[in-house]
Amino acid sequence: MKKTLLAAVSICIFISTNLAAQTKPKLSIDALNPRLIIVDSKQIVVNQEPIYFAKRLKNVRVTWYAPAGSAYRFDKDGIVIDNAADEFVDCRPAKDGKSFSCLNKHSKPGKYKYTVTLQGKPAVAPLDPILVND
Repeated sequence: MKKTLLAAVSICIFISTNLAAQTKPKLSIDALNPRLIIVDSKQIVVNQEPIYFAKRLKNVRVTWYAPAGSAYRFDKDGIVIDNAADEFVDCRPAKDGKSFSCLNKHSKPGKYKYTVTLQGKPAVAPLDPILVND
């Protein structure tokens, strides 16, 4: 009797654990489409830090998105990449300012500090995260 009860409990635990694992939301990290959020109405946070580009990702456009549903916008200097040389080119905001994109040539590996600046109220401090070309 004890063995049967133990087996039944073990099966129930196994099934419930597997069902729970199947219903967990999957985290999606997309280096080509980083999302910004504002924390405590004062700090920009990017949903991935650093943004990592695998070797196979060459000549790809990365597009940052301002916080969904917010009044924050990128201006022409919304993303400034330090020492980008010819690695990150053709950087510009979308016409509506809700996104900002750059072409990542990824011709050589390296780490690149960049500055994110959003326009809107309340004003938020710029963020200085990192891009990594593997």
